[in-house]
Amino acid sequence: MRQKPLRGVGQVVPEELVALASSVRELVDRMLRVEGAGEALRLAREQVDAAARGLSPHVLPEGPPRLGRGAGPEGVRPYYVEGVMLPRYLPQSPEFEISTEDAVTRGTVLFRVCFEGPPGCVHGGHVASFFDQILGHHNLELGRPAMTASLTVHYRRPTPLFTRLPFEVRTLRSEGRKVVTAGTLGSGDRIFAEGEGLFLLPGARQPHPLASRA
Repeated sequence: MRQKPLRGVGQVVPEELVALASSVRELVDRMLRVEGAGEALRLAREQVDAAARGLSPHVLPEGPPRLGRGAGPEGVRPYYVEGVMLPRYLPQSPEFEISTEDAVTRGTVLFRVCFEGPPGCVHGGHVASFFDQILGHHNLELGRPAMTASLTVHYRRPTPLFTRLPFEVRTLRSEGRKVVTAGTLGSGDRIFAEGEGLFLLPGARQPHPLASRA
């Protein structure tokens, strides 16, 4: 899923970075699914270390906190933002398909082995992070740039890896600065988890870093 760019926040994400993230994602998935391949793992490490050394001369220093302040000063680490979901340029992003229509957000997600907790299942912390992302995404799609105040997750059954799972998000209520949004992971009699979040719209002196969207 390609997320919508955000106007006035961060810098344009190079497609080369997105492609590299995809390759790293595949590397992590495969290294965690091999056994008895010591020599292949040693060779892979040498190649990864060499790639890291090749990037080292181009690494920029960390700058001051600048969330919501645009691209930031010259000569410091670039700040990329594509949306509230884990974006394409981060290797740990799960595979999303998502859309919002008639005030309802629906989609699918697939978690690979790097999200594993119990054998063959997604770690509960990753499930909670997933809900924080999709609930916030839903709010933003409806023009409510609200920030998470609290999040409650009910784990109904183990969430499987390597399975494309449906999800759905709706707004439960909105009053003043408060927005309550809820979602389900799974469908029908196969609900794996449910999440509900309380979100607060920023005040006049607290502009949300993602409030301005393309």
